[in-house]
Amino acid sequence: MQLGPLEQRVLDCLWRQRTPVTVRQVRSALGSELAYTTVMTTLDRLFKKGLLERQSDGRAYRYTARATREAFGASQLRAVLARFFRLRSASRPLLASLVDAVGDHDRALLPELERLVREKERTLRREGGRK
Repeated sequence: MQLGPLEQRVLDCLWRQRTPVTVRQVRSALGSELAYTTVMTTLDRLFKKGLLERQSDGRAYRYTARATREAFGASQLRAVLARFFRLRSASRPLLASLVDAVGDHDRALLPELERLVREKERTLRREGGRK
């Protein structure tokens, strides 16, 4: 799911909060250069996209993110990867790029990536035996 820059800023704001927040609180955290109605519309749009939960609080709503930043990021990455894996010819270069990116970011994560691959292989073998 593609998010606009303001939607991303609003979501980032909600991830920093510990409790449900109002439009006014989000606007205050983002800076008062944004109109109240702009923030309200953005929150409503994110709610309709299924990214936020909201609860009624008098005449207003209080919003929270439905998923953590990490869970949202993982779902976004899975969606991108699913599109690439539909193109069989792109699978190998995609995997090589993933390994390169992990290595470039933090070499210490490469053994963890290898461990996760072995764990997934074991899980799939066990599931294959039950089918």
